[in-house]
Amino acid sequence: MIGLYILGFYFLLASIFGPDFAKLHISPPFLNFPIFVGEIVLFLCLMISGWLILKKKIQLTNLQYLFFGYLGFIILWAVYDCWRVPGPPLALRNAVLFFYPIFAFFGFTFYQPAIFSQKPIQVLLAVLSLLLCIISKAGFFAFAYFILFLVFLYLCAPKSWRYILMAAAFLLWPYCSFLSSARTWLVSTILTGLFLILLFSTYFLKIKMVWRLLAGFIAGAVFLWGAFHFADKGGLKTLTTPMEVIKGYNEVKILIKQKESSFHSPRLRTQLYNAEENDQERLSNMTSDYKQYPLIKPTQTQQSHEPSYHNQGSSQGNRGSSQENQEPPHRDIDVAYNNIFFRLLIWEDMMRELWESKRIFGVGLAHPQRSRDIEILDWASGEWSRDGWITPHNSFLHLIYRAGIIGIGVIGVVFIILYRLIKDFIDRRSVVGVLLSGIIINGLIAANFLLVLELPYYAIPFWIIFGMTMAYRRELLENEK
Repeated sequence: MIGLYILGFYFLLASIFGPDFAKLHISPPFLNFPIFVGEIVLFLCLMISGWLILKKKIQLTNLQYLFFGYLGFIILWAVYDCWRVPGPPLALRNAVLFFYPIFAFFGFTFYQPAIFSQKPIQVLLAVLSLLLCIISKAGFFAFAYFILFLVFLYLCAPKSWRYILMAAAFLLWPYCSFLSSARTWLVSTILTGLFLILLFSTYFLKIKMVWRLLAGFIAGAVFLWGAFHFADKGGLKTLTTPMEVIKGYNEVKILIKQKESSFHSPRLRTQLYNAEENDQERLSNMTSDYKQYPLIKPTQTQQSHEPSYHNQGSSQGNRGSSQENQEPPHRDIDVAYNNIFFRLLIWEDMMRELWESKRIFGVGLAHPQRSRDIEILDWASGEWSRDGWITPHNSFLHLIYRAGIIGIGVIGVVFIILYRLIKDFIDRRSVVGVLLSGIIINGLIAANFLLVLELPYYAIPFWIIFGMTMAYRRELLENEK
């Protein structure tokens, strides 16, 4: 129960306060890096799990022993890389990408079906999910609370009223809460919504196939109309004009070729970001060329300053992983295109570095990632010149970049588990199970464009839901037996 409440409160506070909550930390004098609230929660949950295992309240399976063996390997790897590469413990920062799945174990272990089966609790959580969807700042949480509202509504409503109330919720829900936010959440929501519509119309409607197809088509068309209606029109244009993206990207590559002959890669001091660093200290770490651009505010830790490719040399963009969920309703179209180019250049440099180095096990955890093309353009110079490294904006590529075939294996295991979850839920016609799987799908799609699997205010709630969905599947299988 204590573990469940700890996970629940972290999910709640992360969804309301986001990065500001995740940056809460303590700074022990014997460490050269802070311990953030996510790591404190991790330690508390480990203590609770260890106590439950010691008291034989938890019987570990062979797969769980294998999972903890994997986590032990990650810890040893991170410690080794910290020892091998002097300086700030960048290896520990990157190791969370591989270690945060332990929160799936916590969610799986602490799940209490007896609590969630109580009608008053279901009603309370349904109302809470509705309120939190409206006030949440990030599309991931807004969509997750929408799905959780449907789950708890389905559980607490009388059987004869379930589908009527859910249909009313579909019609009356404030969709602008997650369809009008960043393109990442728009794309992940559209793809997840269409996938859920396909599953429900194909496997759950007890009518003739032709009527199921018609119902799915109508539902999909209405959903897409709503998505395009609420979406940011500037961001939407970049998603529906691929030729403009190709044209702009080619212009950026031409500009890079023009500048690279006179480019000299600067020597940078690798360091971890200090949340308490003031503006003057940060300015001293920036290159002289960067001083013409607006200074990043201390609370915006992952911004990127990306000049428009139509107006090189002026800083029109001010977007990045932490601001991706706080974009204005109608942003500059050049900035919208430019964010795409920014990501493509980073990904291209990542894969080129990995290919040229021939490292089948990746570049390691302590290696500071640098993008030559981004540095040539002097984009995001406030980030890489201050920290000596830059974030990849793609959790899957980051897994492969850091660990090579091990990263590919981690990705494969995640999708195999997700496939088995969805298959078992479909076989048992579990509406709740399929809906919960939608939250996981939404997060995994967004992970192609953001650091969803490593930023704690996204990653920890994502893995909590993943683990509890696995626990719900276990409950279904046990009840069937």
